[in-house]
Amino acid sequence: FEDTEMIPTILKWAKKSDEPFFMGIHTSVNHYPFDLPVWWNTRKYTNASTYINNVINTFTYLDSFLKQLMHEFSS
Repeated sequence: FEDTEMIPTILKWAKKSDEPFFMGIHTSVNHYPFDLPVWWNTRKYTNASTYINNVINTFTYLDSFLKQLMHEFSS
């Protein structure tokens, strides 16, 4: 499953209470083998190694996921 598929479930859970809460979201995309969704536009950030580029691409993907999640929380 792609991380973005979790967003509706996360929002549904979070909206059940008016109380403050702590939430942990576990994703696996930023762990080897760094399987990004096919629609994600990977980039070559450095000539260092494929591994380093994969790590950077997964972090940019997760940043995008968190940005989308925070946008949904604020709307």
